[in-house]
Amino acid sequence: MDAKRAAKQAAKQQAELEAKAAAEQAEKLKIENERLVNTYQYHQVKNKETILQIAAKYNVSISDLKALNNISIQTTLRKGMQLKIRKQ
Repeated sequence: MDAKRAAKQAAKQQAELEAKAAAEQAEKLKIENERLVNTYQYHQVKNKETILQIAAKYNVSISDLKALNNISIQTTLRKGMQLKIRKQ
């Protein structure tokens, strides 16, 4: 009977440890997501705006703008398109 009780107690402690580890991981992810949200700002493309104009407006490099948004210099920007811009 004592062995059974000890096994149940050990299983309970293991479950508590796993739950605590999962909660800590979730908190770390939440903090990381909040940090990322504060890392970027967004720009909504207006009519006939180019990558060069947007890069100049926010004082960012064209290569950074292209990499963040997975676009190329030949990409046609459509009105309403939202671009990520790394905050300075």
